[in-house]
Amino acid sequence: MADFRKWILLLAVVALFASLASAQSGSSINCQTSGGVPLIVRAEGTAELVGDVVLTCTGGVGVPVFPINFQIFLNTDITSRLLGGSSTEALLLVDEPPASTVVPSGLGQNAWHGLIGAGGQNLQWNGVPFTPPGTGPARILRFTNIRANATKIPSAGIPNPITAYISVSSPTAITLTSNQVNVAVPQPSYRFDIVGSPMSLQCQSESGASAKYAVRFSELFASAFRPQIAVGQDGSAAPPSTTYNSESGYVNTAVMTDNTGKATQGTRFLVWITTPQAGVTFAVDNSQTAASTTGVKASIVAGADINGAGGSPAILDAPGTTTLSLASNGNMYATWETLLSDTSTPEQVLFGVYVKYTPNLPNSPALGASGVQGNLAPAYALPTGSSASSTLPVPRFALNPTGGLAYVINPCVTDLLFPFVASTADYDTGIVVANTTQDPFSTQNQSGGCTLWYYGSGAPPAQISTSVPAGSLLAFSLQNGGSNGIAGVGFFTGYMIIQCRFQYAHGFANLSDPGLNKWSSGYLALILDQGSAITRTGNVVNGFPGMVTRETLVH
Repeated sequence: MADFRKWILLLAVVALFASLASAQSGSSINCQTSGGVPLIVRAEGTAELVGDVVLTCTGGVGVPVFPINFQIFLNTDITSRLLGGSSTEALLLVDEPPASTVVPSGLGQNAWHGLIGAGGQNLQWNGVPFTPPGTGPARILRFTNIRANATKIPSAGIPNPITAYISVSSPTAITLTSNQVNVAVPQPSYRFDIVGSPMSLQCQSESGASAKYAVRFSELFASAFRPQIAVGQDGSAAPPSTTYNSESGYVNTAVMTDNTGKATQGTRFLVWITTPQAGVTFAVDNSQTAASTTGVKASIVAGADINGAGGSPAILDAPGTTTLSLASNGNMYATWETLLSDTSTPEQVLFGVYVKYTPNLPNSPALGASGVQGNLAPAYALPTGSSASSTLPVPRFALNPTGGLAYVINPCVTDLLFPFVASTADYDTGIVVANTTQDPFSTQNQSGGCTLWYYGSGAPPAQISTSVPAGSLLAFSLQNGGSNGIAGVGFFTGYMIIQCRFQYAHGFANLSDPGLNKWSSGYLALILDQGSAITRTGNVVNGFPGMVTRETLVH
């Protein structure tokens, strides 16, 4: 009986200690730190939305309301939009409030703006009143609308994360399961290239009726191109944890205005034509071409600056083209904005580039090559845009364009080979080159000089004639020279190549004794250029229609 009483006493002591331990456990506050799967962000972005930091807190039985200071540090610059002073669009939301119940100030406040700290890599929420959940549901603290400069994080090889470090200070002890969470992984997001290798001849008109080439932006991961904001995202009744795959974060303009969470624009595509040829009109498609992926839609932005910022995008699938203007730096710029995209698959978007000119020879259009460069936009040369700003757009990107030569205007030339020419004491060679661009077939009249190259033993140096007008002849002999400033070269035997700066040059060589007294022999020069058949409209000749197939020469 005594043993039984001893066991009863022992069980009572154990129960007492268990109840004390339970009471102590209920009075302590524990917060589990999470960030979900880190978001893939664009390595080129300087204002990228990173994943939310979430604290799920339990316990605190009998603990009264007390103030907490929170700090979140990133391993890169924080670039959330500044709202005034050090206040930012970054938010602390308590208990996942529906949009209709968000209170940003005063009694019942459940949303606080973060302050950016010294150095620009930490956010602070000071004096936030915390009501311990006790035995009730867990208290959820969500830190959202945090933007970061991803360009500082190495993205080559094994991905390096953007990491958030959480610090909590309060008069009551709070235990965090972890003070560190990965919130994003930067990766290269796009590729820019030029589709086509276009070339025009200076003497042939370009109508601009069809694209001469296209520029293409391709996603390197599925959600790189995004619209400004998703349908229903602003003030959504869905939980704040909802993912929308847009450029905007948590948006509730009814109580927090447009500056909190809402992106300035969707992903933009900035293209500029470098060294555009004088005398050429350049235009671009207002919307993506048919060769673009079907899920992505982008429209031209009217009024954008050379960084791709500002202005307003055209309507979805805007028809037609926009003519580009020359900027003060000598380039031409075009900007498009993503209006729709399919974030489940990598996409590509193309825009045609059109050229138009009417020749005004010999100087217009200008000869040479123009280039094209491309960048996600708005784009700024670093360090611009790499820290928090109240005026710069979000998102924004580092200016690091790619591209190259895109469009070439070549001179109109004809290359003639004279396979045997000779000048000795006993005979000479006379040469005639006809500029036949004056014809009844509506050919553009062309004029230009001819360069004479001599090949063979003892060949003299090259010569350049004066301009040979359309419908005129360049005539000379090796010994005595002749028209258009060509000088005699004395005795020489070999071959010649003559290049004339006009199409449809034809040549004839005549070998004879001096003065053509006894004998002569002639031949037509060989045309070295590649020919293609084209149809030209000419005059009615001898009662026959003037539709004539002729050869156009391309060197």
